[in-house]
Amino acid sequence: MSLTVSATRIDLELRPSRQLLGLLAVLHGLALYALWLTPLPAMLRAALLLLLLGGIGRSLWRLHGPAAVRRLWGRLDGPLLLQQADGRRLRVRLRPGAFESGMLLLVHLDSGDRWPRPLPILPDMLAADDYRRLRRELRRLWPAAG
Repeated sequence: MSLTVSATRIDLELRPSRQLLGLLAVLHGLALYALWLTPLPAMLRAALLLLLLGGIGRSLWRLHGPAAVRRLWGRLDGPLLLQQADGRRLRVRLRPGAFESGMLLLVHLDSGDRWPRPLPILPDMLAADDYRRLRRELRRLWPAAG
């Protein structure tokens, strides 16, 4: 089992999400199509194309690169450990106010850096029961989520 919830303690083993990869591919494809259709000067179009390609690369790097989150364990209301795909471990905390819908959980992790790290969790990243339990636990912890 990839998730254990006990008095707000969790142990999440996150798989790479094919749903998120597909969604990002569609969205970036639509952005490329819109860029193709928009009558812009060649230099501006080239600059926007470079920015869009950089965004694609950054998205793939965050989802499947060495910094991708593969495990998260600890207390939901306290310190958590995050393990990246490269094996590095970071101490983080969940920030209040996770977004929750049927197809997406979006939590923000605070590691003491300047910016919080968003962590999208889709249903294909966990077993169905584990995903439901995590949603329920986040709603219990922060009733405004969702």
